[in-house]
Amino acid sequence: MNLPVVDADAAPLQRAAGGFALQARKAGERSSLVRLRQSGCCRVLVPRVRTSGVEAVLVNVSGGLAGGDRVVGGILCRAGAHLIVTTQASERIYGARAADRPTRIVTRCRIEAGARLDWLPHETIFYDGGVVARDLIVDMPSAATFLASECRVFGRVASGETVQRLVCRDRLAIRRDGIPVLMENFRADGPFGAMLSRRAVASGAVVMHTITMAAPDVARWLEGARACIAGAGPAVEGAASAWNDVLVVRLLGNEAMNVRQLARRITALLRGGYPAPVTWRLQ
Repeated sequence: MNLPVVDADAAPLQRAAGGFALQARKAGERSSLVRLRQSGCCRVLVPRVRTSGVEAVLVNVSGGLAGGDRVVGGILCRAGAHLIVTTQASERIYGARAADRPTRIVTRCRIEAGARLDWLPHETIFYDGGVVARDLIVDMPSAATFLASECRVFGRVASGETVQRLVCRDRLAIRRDGIPVLMENFRADGPFGAMLSRRAVASGAVVMHTITMAAPDVARWLEGARACIAGAGPAVEGAASAWNDVLVVRLLGNEAMNVRQLARRITALLRGGYPAPVTWRLQ
């Protein structure tokens, strides 16, 4: 019996597709979720917390994302609400085949006056050969607060896995009262390992963490953030700046744990001592 020869790089594979929608509102002294939708590979857990805010934990039951996978999310914070969104664990972007379409991740957020959204996922780990396009789009008024803490880990150093090839477009767009105040576009295409080794890029560091906060008078946190960076030691390099009611902190290192510890100290400062998300306490 002669079996047909199948080209593994061309054969269609089952792809993960998922979505979620969250809507938070304030009732009395506490915030709650009044809408929760989940589909496909996306699940949303809502832990019980003794705080005024409400937490939502995003779970990708597919165990990671590869070429052709797609996740679309929507978040709405009604006036005065406080929503904290995190993930159960690190997300993984696996290598893609030549015939695969990019992994696509889109999250759109709308924050109303007096509301606050804390976007605090665990790290995203990028594997060699990954192809991904990711967008986080935020619309907010001047009287709202948005905090994002995003970490990119390229490869797994402890396992000897490095990223030599990566195609990535990772975009954060913040519009305040309809006017763009931050448009950050991280792009990589081609020999990624060589790009990271450049002194003007990362000097060989494989962990990049960016903390972004848009809020009224956010510059008051600038010196505190810089003090955290100065006291971190040589394992992590960093810098912080603030302008136009936007604060940005950038950290570089070679060990995710070292970068994570510093990032969480800075995030705790920016959250005014508010308790860390439930899943953060497990690390």
